[in-house]
Amino acid sequence: GRIFSFAKGPFGVVTIIAVGLVLALQQTSINLTIRNQGCGTMMVSGSLPFALPGFSLPTEPIANGASGTAVLPPLTVEVDGTQKSALTLKALAFSAAFELPSNIKDVTLDGTSLLNTKQQVSLHTQKEHTLVLVCS
Repeated sequence: GRIFSFAKGPFGVVTIIAVGLVLALQQTSINLTIRNQGCGTMMVSGSLPFALPGFSLPTEPIANGASGTAVLPPLTVEVDGTQKSALTLKALAFSAAFELPSNIKDVTLDGTSLLNTKQQVSLHTQKEHTLVLVCS
């Protein structure tokens, strides 16, 4: 009764769109395996100013030779690897810089180096991606 009468009109439309968006993001999320090859133990950290369905980062540190999995929305991300000390990612209106170890040799996504370049990465092209950090 009351809930359905409240859900009519603009509030109902907004609710339906929001629920649809949440379900779409959860069902279309991609898995990003993060592999550590030769680097010290790393913690993957980051946050958004709000909860985003289909977004989670590994909760445990990733030791040398180990991997962790992040779940991400299928967005196109601008990656700036032109600074040796950090990798900057931009998607929508958000930007995040990730500090790289001083002994980093390469960072690859699905076999393509991200260092010394600026490029766009379309995460929606496949359900599984692999990010490898290689240190000396």
